[in-house]
Amino acid sequence: MNLNYLVGIFAGINTTISFLPQVIKIYKNKSTGDISSIMYFVYTTGAVSWILYGTLVNDLIIIIFNSISVILICFIYFGIYLYNNKPQLENEMIENNNNVI
Repeated sequence: MNLNYLVGIFAGINTTISFLPQVIKIYKNKSTGDISSIMYFVYTTGAVSWILYGTLVNDLIIIIFNSISVILICFIYFGIYLYNNKPQLENEMIENNNNVI
């Protein structure tokens, strides 16, 4: 293995796993109130572009790690879809329960 290959693997691993804490936080807290969906959309556009580029230049490292990033971002999008209104709904439920008493 040459140095270029090892640096590519190191960079791919670090970039890809950087999304794991956010994915874990979303599903642990069941909330996405502080998530910027626009940022993830822009990142997804870039990652898909990198996948296309990796395909054109036949670079498997670029293809693999950006594909994994897109998969992790899909989990984030799904969390945004599931939990986006949770804080608002909880506040409404608390207000409704206070009004009942």
